[in-house]
Amino acid sequence: MSSKSDNSFIGSFDPFHISHLNTRKQAEKEIGATDIVVCKNWLKTEWWLSIENRRKDIIYTLLLDPDFDSRKRDPEKIVKIAKDNETILSFINISDKVVRWIRSQDDFDYLYRLLHYYKIKDVENKGYFIPVPENLKDISSTKNKAILQEYIKEFDYIPKVYSNIFGLEVYQKLKKSCFSSDIEEATKKKIFENIHNYFTKLDTL
Repeated sequence: MSSKSDNSFIGSFDPFHISHLNTRKQAEKEIGATDIVVCKNWLKTEWWLSIENRRKDIIYTLLLDPDFDSRKRDPEKIVKIAKDNETILSFINISDKVVRWIRSQDDFDYLYRLLHYYKIKDVENKGYFIPVPENLKDISSTKNKAILQEYIKEFDYIPKVYSNIFGLEVYQKLKKSCFSSDIEEATKKKIFENIHNYFTKLDTL
C-alpha cells in the first residue's frame, strides 16, 4: 500500500454500477484523484462476486467508459482491495477525503458512523459527499443483480466480468445494437484505445 492517497471511495461494490461510477467521476472533478477501495460489507452474508472479481469488474468498467483515459491513469492502481478492518483503516488514514454518495440522510449518517467506528480524528472534514443525480437514485447493487442475471440469461455470451457495465451510456448502445456497428465511431475508438493500452501494458509485465 502506498503511503499517500488523495481520496478514497470505499464500498462493497457487489456489483459496481453506473451510480458508483458517477460518484467517482464527480469526486475526481471536485477534489482530484479518487481511488476505489473494494471491501467486505460485514452486514452481508451472500456475495454475487468475490472481492477479487469485483476489483476486476471495476477495472473493466473503467476501461469501457469512454470518459476514462487509461493512458493518464492505470486502472490497476486506481482499484484497490481491503479484506479486513485494519486495511480499511489504513486507507482511511492515508486519504485526504473519504468519498460517499448521498441519496438521503442515512448516507450521511453511515459515513460518520464508519469514521467514528475507526476512531478517525477530524471526522467532519474527512468525509466528502457527492449527491446522486435524480436519474440515478433508483439504481442499486441489489436491483442490478436481478436485472443483470436476467440479462445474462438472454445474452449468455457476455462474460460475467463485463456485466457491470449495465446502465452505462455506451452499454445501452451496445445492448440496443446487439454489439453491431451502431455505436458511434468516436465512442468505439475511445473504448478500444483504453482496452488496447491496458492489455498492451499487461503483455509487457
